[in-house]
Amino acid sequence: MAGRDTISDLHFKSNDKHDNNHPSPLNIEAFIPWACGQLELPFVTIINKVQLIGVARSTSTRGKAKEENTNEDSQSGSNVNDDIRFSGVNNTDMLIYVDAIYDNNNLIQLKFNSNLQVPVILLKLFSLIVHFHPHLTAIYINRGLNQNGLYQVSKIVNAAKVTEVILDNTVVKEANYYILLDDNCSLKYLSLAKCKLNDRSVKFIASRLNYPLKASKTLSVLNLSSNMITDEGAKYLGDMLRMNRQLCYLNLSGNMISDIGADSILSILMTFPLTADEITQKKARKFHYMKKKNDFIRHTVEVMRIDYEKRYTARKKIGKSVSSGTKKSIYDLLPDNEKLGSMIGFDSVWLDKAETAAEEMIGPFQDAFNDENTITKCGEVYCYGNNVLCYLNLAYNSLTYFSVKKLLEVLKVQRELPRRGKGLINVCIEGNNLPKACQELTEIDIFLEIGLNRLSNMSTIKRKNVLRAK
Repeated sequence: MAGRDTISDLHFKSNDKHDNNHPSPLNIEAFIPWACGQLELPFVTIINKVQLIGVARSTSTRGKAKEENTNEDSQSGSNVNDDIRFSGVNNTDMLIYVDAIYDNNNLIQLKFNSNLQVPVILLKLFSLIVHFHPHLTAIYINRGLNQNGLYQVSKIVNAAKVTEVILDNTVVKEANYYILLDDNCSLKYLSLAKCKLNDRSVKFIASRLNYPLKASKTLSVLNLSSNMITDEGAKYLGDMLRMNRQLCYLNLSGNMISDIGADSILSILMTFPLTADEITQKKARKFHYMKKKNDFIRHTVEVMRIDYEKRYTARKKIGKSVSSGTKKSIYDLLPDNEKLGSMIGFDSVWLDKAETAAEEMIGPFQDAFNDENTITKCGEVYCYGNNVLCYLNLAYNSLTYFSVKKLLEVLKVQRELPRRGKGLINVCIEGNNLPKACQELTEIDIFLEIGLNRLSNMSTIKRKNVLRAK
């Protein structure tokens, strides 16, 4: 009797035709169930194709996209119930439900809906074919993952350059969620709500978001709501925000954070002193930047010099082939050493061109602690604070009136400093042990409303400029 196939035995063809009943990986609704059948896997995968409709195509028709169920939840085009009977599966736990969401016939999202278990080998199959779907940007899984499954999800993320991962209510005992932020991280949005995260889990996540690691330059939204994070975890996040200038949305609602933990975060949003290590590391980064820039300039000047010497040598050979009776220029009558001396005069021109090229290719020195973001007082260096984080949700924690006063202080400092960043424009602190009404809460509402109006005005100006450009 022939043995069952392995994943390496499967044929991955890029055409969209069925060849000898081998579906194309472009058609995942047929290919994944077929592959599971070839491997004789002990579960049935039901993939439901969902096509987005009603997407606004003009400024006159605005609205959200809607989902249209195309009822293509099939296995190689056959009826689902027939397939289940054929496979001998009676236990509904063995059914794996996946929504494949399409926009304009391009796969954009995979949703694993409330499965008690998402088999690792199924995720591995997806990781092997995602490169056929370059528009895939989001993965949603609700329950059913283990440590190895989460690793396969990270492989899908890296292989497809997924930018959005939502794992709400997906509890992994080992809590190795941080691997999603390793390697060539492309994530912009990560949601881990209701995952029973503790402070240790947050420590590993925050460590991957420390500048200058890759994830610190891509992730903009982090949702850690409804977990078990205390003041210790909040401090890890606050330490990360000292240098991270990419994260603009942080949701910590429904945790166990007190005024101490809130202070660890809020204090970083206003002026704070740099540690000796931070100053040393900043100097090291500046040195590395200058070395990279100078190496680029030196290489560019050398390339221009070599090119000039080649052209000079070519002209010299042409000059020797000319008849001796031909009248020579004054330059031709100069000794070779004086001719080379004239070439040296080009050094300043080459240097200017190389420096201009370096500014375009490498750009200026960008750092959270560069000169425009720091100030020296009484011999101590201070950072003006993180003004990139604009949304902070601390609702339903254990905050008191102290955090209200601290938040107001942050908003005042951020509005006073003439900086390009917006700072906090949306803060949620409901559900805490706060006074129903006080002067500080009124002032906070005013500051936040001003910030939102300013942002709205900036957006209006940008839209007007775009319309003028058109």
